[in-house]
Formats: sequence, C-alpha cells, structure tokens
Amino acid sequence: LDDFVTSLGEKPFRAAQLWRWMYHPESLAGTFEEMTDLSKAFRAKLENHSRVDSLTLNDTHVAKDGTRKITYKLEDGGIIESVWIPTNDRVTLCIS
Repeated sequence: LDDFVTSLGEKPFRAAQLWRWMYHPESLAGTFEEMTDLSKAFRAKLENHSRVDSLTLNDTHVAKDGTRKITYKLEDGGIIESVWIPTNDRVTLCIS
C-alpha cells in the first residue's frame, strides 16, 4: 500500500490513512468520497487508478466435522472459495 500511494505522488503517511478506511471496522468506506480525511485530489487519483469492491456471500456448506466451504461472489461475477477447517488445537483457512 505504501508503494501504491507513493506511486501516485502522495506522501507515505497517506497509506496509513487509506488502510484505515479499507480495514478498520469503525470506518470502512464503500466509496472514495467517504474517505473525508483524504484530499479531493488524492481521492480523484484513487478513483482513476483503483476501485472499492466488496465481497457478497454466495453460499455456505457445513460438513459433519465442522469444515465449512464458503463462497463469495465478486462484483464482476467471479467467485472466491474458502474452506475453514477446524481441528482440536487450531483452525486452518484456505482461500482460492
């Protein structure tokens, strides 16, 4: 993210601001316009060089052993598949 932000001609601290809008539960943004502490010029650069997407839950299958196969649909129609595999002492998550 640091490299991406600086490639747009912005200062490195902007990456932390952008990260917060992308990943912090209290301030998730669905559009660049919602990222109000970023300058309008930076938001315009982001709009021209990237996009804000979200996943939509597509389907969930739960096996008898607790393994869960979860699929998500992307905005372009693509599918991401994940498998959540619980064991006695840990959980493994596979994403493809």
